[in-house]
Amino acid sequence: MEKANEKIKGIRIAPRAPRLETGYFEPTQKLRDDEKWTVWLGQLSPEATIPPADTDMALYAEDYIVITPMRVDEHDYPMLKTLSDRLGEIPGWISTHDR
Repeated sequence: MEKANEKIKGIRIAPRAPRLETGYFEPTQKLRDDEKWTVWLGQLSPEATIPPADTDMALYAEDYIVITPMRVDEHDYPMLKTLSDRLGEIPGWISTHDR
């Protein structure tokens, strides 16, 4: 029987592949030091479009562990400042409670 770590070819750093409509993530339960972890693994459906080479999904499909640095924060901080500075120019909200 093949061990999971024998299948792994190595670790790669790669950008995200464009969104694949036929890709999905599947949760897998792992037990480590008597603590239960859920790891979400990217999966490709059989009819999936082949992702571009050297992207996370292509390398994952080739049995690499892939690290893809990403940011969670999507705020536009300069625009937040601009809007905050110009708040008085935005029409006020009239709620039904104000009538």
